[in-house]
Amino acid sequence: MMEASTFMLPAPRTVLVFEAHSDDMAIGMGGFVRLLASSGVSVVACTMTTGETAHAPGQEGSIVATRMDEGSRADKVLGVKEHLFLDHGCQALMNDRVTFQEIVKIIRHVKPDWIFTHGPHEWHRDHRAASQLVEEAWWKASEANVLVDLGPRHKAAAVIFYEVLPVFDGKPDACIDVSRQWDSKITAINCFGSQATTMAGFHGLVEGKGLYRGYLIGCEHAEAFQFSRFMPRAAF
Repeated sequence: MMEASTFMLPAPRTVLVFEAHSDDMAIGMGGFVRLLASSGVSVVACTMTTGETAHAPGQEGSIVATRMDEGSRADKVLGVKEHLFLDHGCQALMNDRVTFQEIVKIIRHVKPDWIFTHGPHEWHRDHRAASQLVEEAWWKASEANVLVDLGPRHKAAAVIFYEVLPVFDGKPDACIDVSRQWDSKITAINCFGSQATTMAGFHGLVEGKGLYRGYLIGCEHAEAFQFSRFMPRAAF
């Protein structure tokens, strides 16, 4: 378990990371995932879509299985303990009642201390839908006598956004030094070979963003985060 919290919250035992697509976690916060896992924190990931639209010619029939396998290999690099794969279509993740309750159930089952997901202003429609779903589910999962068939209530201390594309609309609340974990982050991203054509040039973006965020706090590489303000925090 972490001895101290980077975010001035009680140190977590378990964190839950929601990602719209199987490579988003590695891109947005792979370094911090590795840091958490190596500190004894249980990291549970949840991929919300199958990612079937992002493939090179000839991959149509195998891309879903391929992306799940790539995600599992990246998990081993980063130290992810458990990975849940949902079956929503890529570019079709919806903030509807069924999906919302699915996310509430996952939160109540995993019982995370912290929850991570996409920021609300990212370009990809699935990223924005994920952000909206997770924020509201964070609230409903904490309410007693609400959706009791989805499990006992659970209140996570915070929902924290990571950035994929573009960078945050506004200043980050924290930049975390992941210089020592950077090689693991890049190794995890490289597990997603099926995305080489759809992500052309993305490695430069990841490196540049890491260097920029690192510059802001005086280290080599960093990852940026913002707190959700959907519900008030219980501590400074």
